[in-house]
Amino acid sequence: MTLDPAFLLDITDDTTPFQQVYTSIHRQSLKELTLLVYPLAQIYHKQNSFGYHGIISALFSFGGRMNSLLCSSEKSRSQDSISPCEKRIQAYLSGHIRETLSLQKTAEEIGLTPQYLASYFQKNYGCTFMEHVNRRKAELAAAWLRYTRAEPEEIASMTGFKTLSAFRKHVTGYLNMTPETYRSTHQQDLPDCMPDPSTYVDDPFYYLQSSPFQSLNASSALVSSEPEFIYARIDTSSRLSDSWRMILNIGPATFMSIPELRSQLTYLQRKVNFRYGRLTRLLNLATRQMIRNRSFYGFDNIFLILDTLLSLNLTPWLDLGKKNAKVSYTTVEEYILSENEEFHAYYEKVIQILPEFLRACCNRYGRQEVSKWYFEVYYDMIPGSSQPPFRHYLKYYQKLEQMIHGFLPECMVGGPGMNTFIDTSQAADYFTEAREQQIRYDFISIYVYGTTEFFPRNHLTMDKNHVTQKTLRYTQMIHEIYPKLPVFVTEFNFCHTSRNFLNDSVFQTSFITRYLSNNLNTVQGMGYFTLSDISVDYTDHTAMFFGGNGLFNYQGIRKPSYYSYSFFKELGEYLLKKGEGYLLTCHSRYSIQGIFYRYAHIIEQTGKDENNTALLSSPERSFEYLENKTSVFRINGAIPGLYTVKTYSISHHSGNPLLHWSKSPYLSELKEADMIFFKYLSHPGASLFTLVVKEDGVLEFAIALEAMEIQLLLIEHTSFSSEIKTFEPEVSYDIQD
Repeated sequence: MTLDPAFLLDITDDTTPFQQVYTSIHRQSLKELTLLVYPLAQIYHKQNSFGYHGIISALFSFGGRMNSLLCSSEKSRSQDSISPCEKRIQAYLSGHIRETLSLQKTAEEIGLTPQYLASYFQKNYGCTFMEHVNRRKAELAAAWLRYTRAEPEEIASMTGFKTLSAFRKHVTGYLNMTPETYRSTHQQDLPDCMPDPSTYVDDPFYYLQSSPFQSLNASSALVSSEPEFIYARIDTSSRLSDSWRMILNIGPATFMSIPELRSQLTYLQRKVNFRYGRLTRLLNLATRQMIRNRSFYGFDNIFLILDTLLSLNLTPWLDLGKKNAKVSYTTVEEYILSENEEFHAYYEKVIQILPEFLRACCNRYGRQEVSKWYFEVYYDMIPGSSQPPFRHYLKYYQKLEQMIHGFLPECMVGGPGMNTFIDTSQAADYFTEAREQQIRYDFISIYVYGTTEFFPRNHLTMDKNHVTQKTLRYTQMIHEIYPKLPVFVTEFNFCHTSRNFLNDSVFQTSFITRYLSNNLNTVQGMGYFTLSDISVDYTDHTAMFFGGNGLFNYQGIRKPSYYSYSFFKELGEYLLKKGEGYLLTCHSRYSIQGIFYRYAHIIEQTGKDENNTALLSSPERSFEYLENKTSVFRINGAIPGLYTVKTYSISHHSGNPLLHWSKSPYLSELKEADMIFFKYLSHPGASLFTLVVKEDGVLEFAIALEAMEIQLLLIEHTSFSSEIKTFEPEVSYDIQD
């Protein structure tokens, strides 16, 4: 199979890249397109090794990306100044130009009268509606004549001409020559045969620095004249911290009654294997029954939830603090804690319930098992909250801590879930007060978000290092007061709100990956805000995506943020090297893994926008501009031989269902086939190739990243490939309970 450009024409509308003239190689769209030539060069020289479906997949990926880079930006700029009515007309024609069009049908489809539509073309183009349509059809047909070998009859059918004679008439009128003459004079450079495979060079820079791309060397943003070189050596002396998967935030316990959430929890835990499952408001599900004027506490609903966690190898992490939750009542049994409970009344009831709860748990699960659990007592420190003074919280915390340790001395009890919105000096005063009162903390928990202002409007930080630095400052401050006490980030996210489309975008994957990597050894554990959008209890919309800050959406579709954890799970046991934008690990000298990311921060307008709906139409305008970056990694100490290399990528163009959903954001009634389609779109981009390590033991590879892209790289010696666990692509479409 030769690389016939027909596939490009088949996936683009009539405004194809071939119609535009690019006068300067310095155009950013051409810079970004340059590196995409390399995979095609591999296919061009090694087609048989890729297989038919691999070739087709690569070609269509290239074509879709090229169309996006070269066409969409031009269209968006050209349409900025035209009216909504004109946009509807042009959009309809672009989407249906290959069909048989009529004035009457087109007018009906776009909600105009035939008279208005006819006058529109006379006024703006000086021709009739059909003359304009036939001109655009001829323009499209000319590209097919020039860049493909399709027969005229086939081109006529594909471009919407009713007859071959009509095709010849309008194409000849548009080109001022016959279709045959045009083809013979413009098809001289189309390849006729495969090149000699012996001429192929397996080097990502060769095809970018050799003819015909020599002029790109100094100007291309993708391949600089001096790419960054990073050196590492295989070493099994330093273990990779597993603090990144210490805590899985499941959310309010009441949502565990929803089968879809349990299904998503089961799926994620089997993929990643978190250590602790953190639940809030669990005791809100405790009930009380009156029998002969005596109160009996019931924990059946709670046990169903704890049974699920333990069956999934998740140790319970229970937040006992006061957080509002929706509860319901019956005439037979009542829920003791309500969403409107006053602070003091709430904790008095918790103190009343907790001893019975601990006894029941020890009877059911055994004292040894319950002694492994973590108990966290939360205190709300969000600016503007109506919580009582901190000293009141300390009084209740001390009672709960002494009660738990009285039953289970080995249990870990801590808090206060201190929100780092407040200044570190104020937080230090709180902890100093606790120490002076001889309050026992087994651990300190903090919440970390990227919000810097709350009232009158929220504002996200413009400092890309703000969240990581805040984590470090708080940890250092805590250790000054409580030396060596474990610190856990029990909740973190960039947005503290759950209606911001940043949460659904690839920005979230980049942010989470960077935060986990930067703080692996700063704290003992980190927990992303929540497992699923299901736990964000909004009922005023039915949208597939709405800015929820879960790893899954309502329907169980993996959001880009899911792959931060899925990729981390594939890292090796030993840390080789960590730096800004990469994390290298290994299992042994035969197996090397890496995560690579290109983090781009938000711009000022994005920080002020509470919803960021602009991400649905022009995501590139919401972030700082970053040139694409290429890094070359050289790792010493590898075993000589042949290695297989698997790459998985999340970017604006792969593993990002929001990009596709944004074209029809009001879809609510989705069929099963639609759901399968969107679940497929959530898969990362993947590739497979080989590397050879010579006797010197140097393993070298290049990583090229666009802004906001995250790549997982798995490199394995072929003789051990069947023995070493590798990342399995997400191929299952249904999540079973």
